[in-house]
Amino acid sequence: MLSTVRFRIPKSAADALHLSAVKRRARQASVTDVRFDVDERRSSTEVKVTCSIAMAIFLVGELRAVGERAKAKHDSTLVSACSETVTRAFKAIDDADKASLKASSASTSA
Repeated sequence: MLSTVRFRIPKSAADALHLSAVKRRARQASVTDVRFDVDERRSSTEVKVTCSIAMAIFLVGELRAVGERAKAKHDSTLVSACSETVTRAFKAIDDADKASLKASSASTSA
């Protein structure tokens, strides 16, 4: 399954994730599908991410780690941004999975 997901990340969370190095970290973590693109042009508060499901799952782990560090530093704004982004990523993964199942069942019934 090579589904692509799209979701938005608040700039504060994106900055804490160091998105410029995320592909390298994903490869080091043996993520097999490192498709990942960032669009920062349309919003001053959010970054649009387009990536593979595998990368979205990797980003969820990264966001949770950033959120834990932010919690230890009592940075409630960053904790909230990370939590919001994890929710968005899971929704995007779930939506892609449902679309894939719907397409699969449509092709088998045709």
